[in-house]
Amino acid sequence: SSKSYFQALICAFKPPGSRVLLHCVAGAGKSGTFASCYNVIQQLKTLQTADVFSSVLQLRAVRPQLVETLEQYRFIYEVAMEYADNEAM
Repeated sequence: SSKSYFQALICAFKPPGSRVLLHCVAGAGKSGTFASCYNVIQQLKTLQTADVFSSVLQLRAVRPQLVETLEQYRFIYEVAMEYADNEAM
């Protein structure tokens, strides 16, 4: 699935302790979705819980209009659920 691909992409290209740089055409919707997915997965890894809405709000404090559509929110939730299911927290 696209959510599994997302997780594999992060693992393959982000060495521990490094930063991630990303950008889409407008620098808002897709970039915000990717960044939110990454943040939510990090929350799940460290806290074993995640708050998608707060994660998006934190990103919007720096860059307004991140995560523009309901479908993008839905995708973030699906990534979080799939990660939680696969990692058997």
